[in-house]
Amino acid sequence: FTDQSRYFVYTPDNCTTGVTEETAELFTVTPNPNSGIFIVSMESIPSQVAELKVYNTLGKLMWQERIDSGKGNISRLINLQHLAKGIYLLQIQGGERMDSKKLLIQKL
Repeated sequence: FTDQSRYFVYTPDNCTTGVTEETAELFTVTPNPNSGIFIVSMESIPSQVAELKVYNTLGKLMWQERIDSGKGNISRLINLQHLAKGIYLLQIQGGERMDSKKLLIQKL
């Protein structure tokens, strides 16, 4: 706080930044945007079963699949070409961990 300013900046001493292991990305989607065919790559989840879900922008469940994820890192080819072009939300949940990503499906 200075005499010339009416504002000050407070920075706490125990401030941490960065990504911790608990908040690290659970999965990746490639390519994104895509034509409805893409690969989901994810790390092993302690619960060994992961639930993949795709929602439209209105929150309607459009697709879901359960996969065994307890055998190390996996990659799964997903085909959603039956869905209309647009923006979707891809969500993966396994045990207490959940992550979601925006998914853009484009048609030629």
